[in-house]
Amino acid sequence: MGKQWRPYRVGAYSLQRLGSQAVAVWRDEQGKRHRYRLGACSDESEARSALVAFSAARQGVGPRLTCADLFVAYATDREKDGKLIANIRHHWKALGPMFAAVEVAKVTEDLCRLYAADRLHQGRSQGTVWTELLQLRTLINWGADRNMVSPRPKTWMPQKPQPKNRVLTVDELQALLSGCASPHVLLFCELAIGTGARAGALYELTWDRVDLDRGELRLIRPEPANPLQKRARKHRATIKITGRLREALVEAKRGAVTDHVLEHNGAPIASIKTGFRAACQRAGLAGVTPHTIRHTVASWAVMDGTDIERVSRWLGHKDVATTRSIYVHTDAGYVEAPARAVELRLVKR
Repeated sequence: MGKQWRPYRVGAYSLQRLGSQAVAVWRDEQGKRHRYRLGACSDESEARSALVAFSAARQGVGPRLTCADLFVAYATDREKDGKLIANIRHHWKALGPMFAAVEVAKVTEDLCRLYAADRLHQGRSQGTVWTELLQLRTLINWGADRNMVSPRPKTWMPQKPQPKNRVLTVDELQALLSGCASPHVLLFCELAIGTGARAGALYELTWDRVDLDRGELRLIRPEPANPLQKRARKHRATIKITGRLREALVEAKRGAVTDHVLEHNGAPIASIKTGFRAACQRAGLAGVTPHTIRHTVASWAVMDGTDIERVSRWLGHKDVATTRSIYVHTDAGYVEAPARAVELRLVKR
């Protein structure tokens, strides 16, 4: 049950605890008692912030609502909808030191510029700062749409950086594989090469979706849809296992101790970043992330003339337009062809 929370009230609403859940309790004008679950809260201060946000929402506008109060209400709502909020909390860790105590109504474009300058001075990339301030804007817009914030403050964001289109050469990819000192890092790279899958899909991959007899690997996780949630699912393909990947999987299966394909020290891995970064250092590669492998193998397939629709299905994109916008221009030949056509017309004159 844990430590009992001290009495706390915001206007007509009092805070109570039901297991790990924070609950708002109040009586209407007729004296009827009402109760509303605010969601799971890790501590008393988080529960109090949730009650403040709830009270502000019920009253229409909360002029003294802080960004921290709004974040708690937002995260609780997203969690109820089944959204994965790990990234939301991660971005808030960066935003919190500057914005937590600031009243939402007092967020300004200049404050956002100051935040960006501070983060860039700390060595954070333009893309990271853009993503963090996008999370702040999303948070404020969510509150404004629910009449928790009025008027809607104006936020500022830096220019969105160009996407990372790094494509490894064959020699670079071979060097990366040679730099994998740990079996689980090497297996991750082989899976990424053989499937073109996102890192998250590979972390979740279990042996019951790997059919070595039929030579198929199902990236989609069987999960019944919850009609009360809005959790978005990435499209994922069923992949034909090639000879190279098959060898790696057969060897990994012999020593498997969990139901997850990617494991380390007897447990499924949550992230490959540390081991992958070390492999890149050994290979002498800079600016390479796990996602670079996905971008590389997809680019190679397009450059070698593989039908764009096949590549799109392999990558699990919702539609071929996404694939075409990212990968069709990766080979300089696609850009060169129009120039050559123009040049030929001039030569014919």
